[in-house]
Amino acid sequence: MDILRDIITQDPLSALAYGLHMLAIVSLWLTRSWPTRLVLFGSTVALSLYCGRILPLGIVWIVLLAASTYSTYHHCPKRLWPFAAVALAVFAYLLTSHLMPGFHNWRVIDGHLLTPDAVPYTLYFNYDNACVGWVLAALWVMPDTGNNSISRIPKSWLLMTLLAVATLAIVGTLIGYIAWDPKFPAILLLWIPCNLIITCVTEEALFRGLLQRSLVRIVSMPFIGVVLASIAFGCAHYMGGPAYIALASVAGIYYGIAYLYARRIEASILTHFTLNLIHLLLFTYPALSST
Repeated sequence: MDILRDIITQDPLSALAYGLHMLAIVSLWLTRSWPTRLVLFGSTVALSLYCGRILPLGIVWIVLLAASTYSTYHHCPKRLWPFAAVALAVFAYLLTSHLMPGFHNWRVIDGHLLTPDAVPYTLYFNYDNACVGWVLAALWVMPDTGNNSISRIPKSWLLMTLLAVATLAIVGTLIGYIAWDPKFPAILLLWIPCNLIITCVTEEALFRGLLQRSLVRIVSMPFIGVVLASIAFGCAHYMGGPAYIALASVAGIYYGIAYLYARRIEASILTHFTLNLIHLLLFTYPALSST
């Protein structure tokens, strides 16, 4: 709570803006009213603009992404749709990788050691990721999966989580990337909403809802599409080094299977988040410093 209080005290308007971004994303599952969704998202973007966290150029990228997402989903010719969706995924990835100017993301935790043998942990409030997550979830993922039954979500989530935890815990330990290290970190209450609502929703909307779905249609082989999207997901984590790329790629396969089986993005979001949470609570986080 001290960390969260310090963040709010340091820049209350920026903290409020980021909190509203989270609320805007969560509202996609709470209401089907488009006026409500748009007013809430527009308000968060306006406040972020006022705070200087999103610049006018950033607004241009958000509008362009929203227009491209909507037009690709609803108006792209059927034979070109998968390829246009892949191109859209590349654009969204450039935004989530902070390669497009127009955003001043806020580093709220800098070089925090959760355990003495861990790599220092840094956390940003990424306003670009929050916007991409809302746009892709609202305009692509929700129309695509909203009518599918939720009945498969629990089984898919639990099974893929168990397999992912077993696989990655064993492999990660054997290669010296992580070690058994149970803890209850002080950052937990801040980490949970940031990881679930921003990181997991945005990454799953991009790599599963958008990219994997498109690749499956292109190659006409579901598992190959899952693997290709997972490799892309792993490569997107290149800053963590080769071991992290490999581990993230393997994790992506489990997320992809969860999405493929359940046909609901919630299954892969929950699998992704639960794996991340177990990593934080029970193993070295984010990695052993020796790596």
